[in-house]
Amino acid sequence: MSKRIKWIDFGKGFTILLVVIGHVSLGLLESGSFNNDTKFLLLLVQLVYVFHMPVFFALSGYFFKIVDSKNDFIEVFKKKIISLGIPYVAFSLVMLCVKRIGGGSVRRPVDIMTFLNIYKQPIDHLWFLYALFGIYIYMSFLSLYIKNNKILLLVSLLGYGIATLFPTNIYIVQRVLTWSPMFILGRVLRNIQLKKYMIYLSSLGYIVYLIIWLIFNFKTRINYSVPGMEGIIFLVSIVLAFSVYPFIREDNKFFRYFTRCGKESLPIFLMHAPIASVIRIVLLKLGITQIFIQLIVGIVGAWFISIIIFRIVHRIKYLDFFLYPMEYLRKN
Repeated sequence: MSKRIKWIDFGKGFTILLVVIGHVSLGLLESGSFNNDTKFLLLLVQLVYVFHMPVFFALSGYFFKIVDSKNDFIEVFKKKIISLGIPYVAFSLVMLCVKRIGGGSVRRPVDIMTFLNIYKQPIDHLWFLYALFGIYIYMSFLSLYIKNNKILLLVSLLGYGIATLFPTNIYIVQRVLTWSPMFILGRVLRNIQLKKYMIYLSSLGYIVYLIIWLIFNFKTRINYSVPGMEGIIFLVSIVLAFSVYPFIREDNKFFRYFTRCGKESLPIFLMHAPIASVIRIVLLKLGITQIFIQLIVGIVGAWFISIIIFRIVHRIKYLDFFLYPMEYLRKN
């Protein structure tokens, strides 16, 4: 087993916290119950959404391996079907159950047909696993013929351009073409030592983008399906993260805490959304409509309850299979 890279674990841990913040904020924004706080929630969502998922794709791509043969490609396909497909299906079922229980209080109702169609349309936050699987297959196939990481990045950017100019309603195709550059950029940056001045340049780019967005488009958040020219901010965010994360001191409690959480980032990702939905629904039923209470309780609750549930489930042999199927199969 390869040695874990601490700053990558830290990056996953801190970034998954941003994912929780983003989903709690978006849930409140789209619930229709906080119309007086729309601008504040939209700003919070935009601040996080242009950063967290691009960085997560890049952190995933950091460990991508070039495929040398068709047999290796088939092996990648089989492994990803298991490691991503089983949690995807299992938590799609969890989302179905939670949303059915929530009834009219949920912002995006789900029925049995929605669940049966997850092979072509993912449910809510599970789109990440769905797209990640497609990206692994797409990039692995390309790497059969293209061995240079930078050329793979250029080809993926070409695909991004095609998806921007000629968007398709085929979900998997659109998302794979859109997010592949972010994924493979993580692999490219693995072999590049970013200078500290990149922190300032990328931070400036991030701030300038937000200022432009506030001036010209303070009504809608970035489109994850067809981000278009705005997608440049995804690349900037990745450079910012890969410039900052490796230079955070390893001897402080902040780094150590999120490094531990980074090892649990996938379970937190899978569990936090239904938990956040339940918290929001319960608070609304109790008549709690203060935005900051909703945010704090939603974020803190989704974060710690996800971790607690994971650590319980992780001790139960058969339930752990749905979180780490490959690890379970290796042990058994």
